[in-house]
Formats: sequence, C-alpha cells, structure tokens
Amino acid sequence: MCVCVAGNSYGQTGTGKTFTMEGERSDDPSISWEDDPLIGIIPRAMSQLFSRLQRQVSFQQYGLWRNAFYVVYQPLLCQFS
Repeated sequence: MCVCVAGNSYGQTGTGKTFTMEGERSDDPSISWEDDPLIGIIPRAMSQLFSRLQRQVSFQQYGLWRNAFYVVYQPLLCQFS
C-alpha cells in the first residue's frame, strides 16, 4: 500500500506558511496535542493517516512504514526524514 499526502505553501516572507504547515504547541498543558488548536496541517494529516490505517489495515502485513518531508526553499531542496 502506498499513500501520498502532499501540501503546498507558497507566499511572501512572514505571512505564516511555516506556522500553518507545522503549527506549535499551546501553553496549556491540559490540552492534548490532538486537540490543540495551534497544531499545523502536517501533524494533523499524519495523525489522521495513521488513525485510518490502524482501523483499516492489519499492521502485521507490512513491515516498514516510512515518511519523508521535503522543503523547497528558493532553488534548494531539503529533505527532513
């Protein structure tokens, strides 16, 4: 099984692209990260993806799970995984 989740964030410097994609943690320790209103698109997408996979797929069938994050900044391509 192969699943691809892609997101694109483009715009002027300082407009909140990184915050939208990655988010941050609230100062309130009583809020779990899943319920935190400040988390970004990437953590929400990964959480939803793995929740659905856990309900639909027998994890014993697949021995490897891999993820990768890429950032394209000006002419540079950076991989975070």
